[in-house]
Amino acid sequence: MRRYFSAICNDSGEFTQVSPEYDPYLTVTEANNLISYLSDYVSKVKTDEYVEFLNWKSHKEFEERNEQREQEERERRALEAAKPKPPKPCTIYLIADDFNGYYKIGRTNNLHSRFSQLKTANAAIKLISSWTGIDADERMLHNHFSEKRIGDSEWFMLSQNDIEFIGEVFNTIKTQQ
Repeated sequence: MRRYFSAICNDSGEFTQVSPEYDPYLTVTEANNLISYLSDYVSKVKTDEYVEFLNWKSHKEFEERNEQREQEERERRALEAAKPKPPKPCTIYLIADDFNGYYKIGRTNNLHSRFSQLKTANAAIKLISSWTGIDADERMLHNHFSEKRIGDSEWFMLSQNDIEFIGEVFNTIKTQQ
């Protein structure tokens, strides 16, 4: 296994610091041993070209390693973004309008607030049932009852059998009427 490190030389060519942050596998003891070894070796060779070469090589290896880590991080983020997100839970509700006999199938994150909004607009409504579900549950019901939809709204002309069907599917409505 090849190890990467960053070494700092003082003006006389002695290695004074090896940074283990560039190599998390390099312990403090190993770094100190490396400093000692490199200092001894450089003192024997004692050439400016060699010290310059070591600084250049260390920098180049660090840059290559840094580029590799950045590429790995980009790939990790891309994989994370490509993972399907689990659906967020929401409240699916069924509301009846006693005035015209229509039913609203909707979803919300705050049932109390949503019902208050709808009640302000239409006092003749009442909550038939609600359950925890996901957005796809609402879409499934809208698609299932698309022939009974009132215009482009979320209001439907449902029969008692339709309401019982919803109760059976979502196990929420025991009996009606």
